[in-house]
Amino acid sequence: AAGEKGLGKVRQHVNPLKSQFQIPTEAPSWSEVYGDPTLPMHLDIGCGKGRFLLELAAINSDTNHYGVEIREPLVVRANKWAQDAGLRNCHFSFANMNASIRTILKGYAGRISLVTLLMPDPWFKARHHKRRVVNPEFVEALAEEVPSGARLIVGSDVRDVYDDIVYVLGNSTAWVEVPGGSDEWPLERQTERQISVQSRGEALYHSVYT
Repeated sequence: AAGEKGLGKVRQHVNPLKSQFQIPTEAPSWSEVYGDPTLPMHLDIGCGKGRFLLELAAINSDTNHYGVEIREPLVVRANKWAQDAGLRNCHFSFANMNASIRTILKGYAGRISLVTLLMPDPWFKARHHKRRVVNPEFVEALAEEVPSGARLIVGSDVRDVYDDIVYVLGNSTAWVEVPGGSDEWPLERQTERQISVQSRGEALYHSVYT
C-alpha cells in the first residue's frame, strides 16, 4: 500500500507472526521519554498514526500516554510530532505487542490506569484469524502486567472482530465487563478510524472492562 507523503511505503496491515516481529521489545528508559515517569499511564495498543494519543496527551497533562505500534515508520513520525509539540507525556514504541507484553512495560514507576485497544487489524479470512492481537494468552498476560482496577477499553467497527474480542474477554477470569460501559464513548477524543466510520453513518462497537 502506498504510504502517506514523506513516509514512503507503509503497509496497511503487517503480519505479526513473521519471525522479525517475534523478538520482544524492551521497555524504553522511562526517565528519558517522560517528564515525570511516575504519572499514571494510558497504554494504547496498536496506536496507528498516533493522533488519538497525541490529542489526549495535550489535554491530560496528569497522565503519561504510551502508544505501541507494529509499523515502525508511523512510530518514528508520531514521536517527532510529540517532540515538535513539546509533549513530555507522550511516547511511542515500535513493537509487536503479542511478543512484547512481558517486556515493554518493565520498570515503569507509575500506575497503568488505562489500556485502549481500538480498531485492531481485522484479518477477515478465517486462516488469518490467528494474526488477531486479542487471544486468550494475550488477555491473560495483559492482566498480569497491569494493576488491578485498571480500565481496558476495546472497540471495533467490524462486528465479527468485536464479537471475537468480547468472547475472549468473557471467557477470561482476569477481566470483568463494566455494566453500561458500551452505552457512551468514555474518552474525550476518538481515533481517526472512529471519526471516519461515524462520518459515513456506520456502526461502532466498544466495551469497557476492569
